[in-house]
Amino acid sequence: MKNIPIYEAERSVAGLADKMNNLSLAYVSQLETAGTEMKLEITKAIANLQANSTIHASAKDSDLYFTKSILVSTVWNENDDVFNPLETWQARHTPSHKPTNLEHDEAQLVGHIVDCWPFDAEGNIIPDNVSVENLPDKFHLVTGAVIYKLWESDELQERTAKLIAQIEANEKFVSMEVAFTDFDYAVMTPDGKHRIQARDEKSAWMTKYLRTYGGSGMYEGYKIGRLVKNLTFCGKGYVDKPANPDSIILSNKNNGFNFVSASSNIPILDDNGVIMSMEDTNSSYVKDNKGDLMNDNILQDQNADLKKSVASLEEKLADATDKLAKADVEKYAAQITELEATVASNAEELAGQASSVESLTTQVEALNTKLGVSDEAKAELEIKLAEVETAKVTANRISTLVDGGIDKEVATTKVEVFANLTDDQFTVIANELVEVAKFKKKDEEEEDDKSKTSKTKTKAADETADEEKDEAEASADDDVLDTAEASVDETVVNTETEVEEDEISQARIELREAVASMFQSENKDKGDK
Repeated sequence: MKNIPIYEAERSVAGLADKMNNLSLAYVSQLETAGTEMKLEITKAIANLQANSTIHASAKDSDLYFTKSILVSTVWNENDDVFNPLETWQARHTPSHKPTNLEHDEAQLVGHIVDCWPFDAEGNIIPDNVSVENLPDKFHLVTGAVIYKLWESDELQERTAKLIAQIEANEKFVSMEVAFTDFDYAVMTPDGKHRIQARDEKSAWMTKYLRTYGGSGMYEGYKIGRLVKNLTFCGKGYVDKPANPDSIILSNKNNGFNFVSASSNIPILDDNGVIMSMEDTNSSYVKDNKGDLMNDNILQDQNADLKKSVASLEEKLADATDKLAKADVEKYAAQITELEATVASNAEELAGQASSVESLTTQVEALNTKLGVSDEAKAELEIKLAEVETAKVTANRISTLVDGGIDKEVATTKVEVFANLTDDQFTVIANELVEVAKFKKKDEEEEDDKSKTSKTKTKAADETADEEKDEAEASADDDVLDTAEASVDETVVNTETEVEEDEISQARIELREAVASMFQSENKDKGDK
């Protein structure tokens, strides 16, 4: 089946092309049982169709149930689908012998359409040989159909009986099935005038406003409908609830569309870049300059002209295709040349980049060598700095002891002995050593005072005593320092670890006791002498 052409303006709207690929529509109408006159018409139609057959179907056959319904009307329906009189008339015979089903389910066939009759608005049958210029602007296609009453399956028999009962109780509707391959736009202006707009590449932007494709059906006050073309009626379904209740054809609403007076002059749509066709060559409902409808001869002439135009266009298309092919070859040759030049340029640039990478690698290696030399110099400098810092600490500690009254040589020896102590630990020991030195000095001053007040000794004896005292004091000083050092050596253990405060306090106490004990013993010895 031929597909509806899809234009660029319609492809650009998401999902619109998929909706347009649905080439059929369902059209719901009232369903009636066939009366006596209709049965006669159906019987006559079947007789004509079976004229050369030995078996004739009849409305009186007990295995058939006859119905009638309006299949379609040449109106603008409530679904905004518009049926052109000429398009509908040309498809008037296509419903005959098409299947009928339940709810549009092709697996549930219940019968078929036996004939189709065109009726005007007054209910008169339109003769089949009527000229197109005499067709009424509005008419209906009424179908007669049969439902098969006899089935071997009990289930199908029950289904048919239920369907007939629902039809007779007016509980069923008929939904038309029609296929089409193209459409135009029917436009109703705000002042009620009717227009027909051919659908093409430049006017396809209007599709998105059609209700059947999800639009509002309106554009700036203009009502837009879908005028379906190239129709083929392919059956109908018996339904409980019509999918679109407003699309029931038998309506009292004024839903006519004046195809005769319809023109293409739509200024507001012109502003959107739409080229309006002045006539629709697929429809005889276009006025000529005198306002009369074109007859069949004119249509035939137009058809011949169209064929000539098509042949000419095909020839031009073939010529244009050849030229385009040559142009494409030249264009691609130029592109290949350009690409080859680009590849050569890129290769040259890549070679230059490789050379740059090699140079950078050499520079990196040189920098790494310099960095190694720098690391060695840095290590040596750090050693020298450490030595300077050690000398500084040593000098500070000696200065501390000397300032406390200890001989420099003795202070130097003590600092070397306690070199592994932390600053806090050395401060504790230095304070103790300074206190011992002060204690000794005080003792010397007291002894000095005693010697001055003594009157029983001669000057020589005093000098001898002083010398002996000096020797004893020197000996005592050395003993004190040695004793203090020994005491400190015994007290301060594991100098590489941090000395807790209570241990330092205990060492201080023991040092003081040792010094005091030493001086008491020395004084006692002096008294005995």
